[in-house]
Amino acid sequence: MVDNETVMIDYQGKSMGGAIPKWVNAALDGTRSGVAKTLELDNKQLFVFIKKGTDLDFLQIWTDNVDVRAEVSNSFSQAVAQAADASIQASDAAGKQSKEKSVGLLTKTLSALELNGLLKEAQFWTRTRSVNEKFVGKKQGSVPGDQYYDYEYNYIVVFAMDKDVYQTQLDAALNGVEDNTSETELLKKALSTSLLEPLISESK
Repeated sequence: MVDNETVMIDYQGKSMGGAIPKWVNAALDGTRSGVAKTLELDNKQLFVFIKKGTDLDFLQIWTDNVDVRAEVSNSFSQAVAQAADASIQASDAAGKQSKEKSVGLLTKTLSALELNGLLKEAQFWTRTRSVNEKFVGKKQGSVPGDQYYDYEYNYIVVFAMDKDVYQTQLDAALNGVEDNTSETELLKKALSTSLLEPLISESK
């Protein structure tokens, strides 16, 4: 049987003998503190976007110039969902409904934030190969041409802004949420800490 293992086959600077930067490995592993530490940007609020696709030029142009606001919103959405799962225990229907309401309210509030001063600090790309899901378990020679593999680029980019300015905007947004249910208060408390760490979002 052939496993569908994803293999990195190329990356930025490989042809010149370069190595993959430590911050890239940290981003791909989801190690948020490692990104800030290796880039020496502990005094900045970081947003790390990992975009996947088959056209590298398009990924770079779209992410850097068009999709930044959407990616920031996506980062907040993922962070809210993760914080809710970690901080709110909902065992019955009423509790789950209240949790969903709190998540929706805070996601909407944070997605409306207009963060000024975001600057691109670093970027990198990798290219991976994996067996097409239709052919997992089959030998390569049994499939015609280049249909056997799927190829994909990962474009990893880091945007940063002044942490004090970011925290002021974040506090104002969280304090402006008037819903005072216990679930919302728990979630706000969790987010006031977790959203000060580098935020990593991954999407296609």
